[in-house]
Amino acid sequence: MTRIFGWQEDTSGCGHYRIQVPLKALASRGFDATYGRVLPLDVLHDSTADVIVAQRLADPGSTRTWQHLAEHSDSMLVLDLDDDMWNIEAHNEPAFSVYNQQALRDLERNIAAAHLVTVSTATLAEVASKFNSNVAVVPNCVDSWMLDHQPPVTNDLLTVGWAGGYSHLKDWDECAPAVKRFVDRNPDVELHTIGAYFTARPNRARHSNWLPGVEDYLRYIDFDIGLAPLRPGVFNRSKSDLRVRELGALGIPVIASDFGPYADTVAHGETGWLVKYPHDWTTALRALADPDTRAAMSIAARQVARGWTIDHNLHHWLDAYNLNHHGNNHDRAEDSPDAHVAAHLLQ
Repeated sequence: MTRIFGWQEDTSGCGHYRIQVPLKALASRGFDATYGRVLPLDVLHDSTADVIVAQRLADPGSTRTWQHLAEHSDSMLVLDLDDDMWNIEAHNEPAFSVYNQQALRDLERNIAAAHLVTVSTATLAEVASKFNSNVAVVPNCVDSWMLDHQPPVTNDLLTVGWAGGYSHLKDWDECAPAVKRFVDRNPDVELHTIGAYFTARPNRARHSNWLPGVEDYLRYIDFDIGLAPLRPGVFNRSKSDLRVRELGALGIPVIASDFGPYADTVAHGETGWLVKYPHDWTTALRALADPDTRAAMSIAARQVARGWTIDHNLHHWLDAYNLNHHGNNHDRAEDSPDAHVAAHLLQ
């Protein structure tokens, strides 16, 4: 049985979607697919895994381990990226300080040592291909249960919702003034935020902290309208459309910035609403305040989201990891005379 081990950098959203979701799906197909924050000793020393998938390794200890594996292991080494770590903005202080020049050099070494690099978007594939020519796009996917889940109803108010961490402060600023005005002027509307607590909020607002697990968080969302602001910039250009996919699968109409990944995903006026200018947030909120409009968008969004499930997209991982043939031919890109110079855009 082919063994795949996912070496997680975190257990939050990135670790969930980039490691846990695809490996659980592979396990359901009969593969010995497991994951964890610690690399098992037999995987490290005895090459007992056919494939090792690691998240964005950049710290000194993980780099030493990865370089050891590259030199001594018979396993296929896959390094996964979900963000453009070279263009983190200074306002995102925790990540900006962690991914300093030394960390980025180590990340580049680890990318170069991998047999394959997997990324979430075609734009990010272009970034990663500077360091390794063998790059595959394996998109962020949602679980099928979300398509039938009915979000909870907390009260009789129209709930406008947003969820995100403190790294999204500038994104939140894109819509915060319009959202505050709209909620304050409409007594039957409230704002519900999950995750980071930002001060630019209307008077009628609820806040919830992150829940222990990603699935717990997804089942907790009670939004009638979901917000997906995204500030134009180099870093955000490589982001995936995951927020839109989550909301769409849950049947929640989305108002999203007409930029980057959202511009190509949201069908304006059908599955959601795209915003180009600041005043457009108010226009969109007014339009989606109509229950019939939201109901139609909910049905349309869920129909599209059926194509975003991991069950529908697992072939991307099977192809990328060469699992359709269960082979062991994984020469590094620079060592193979037949290596593809261009990134494999599998999406």
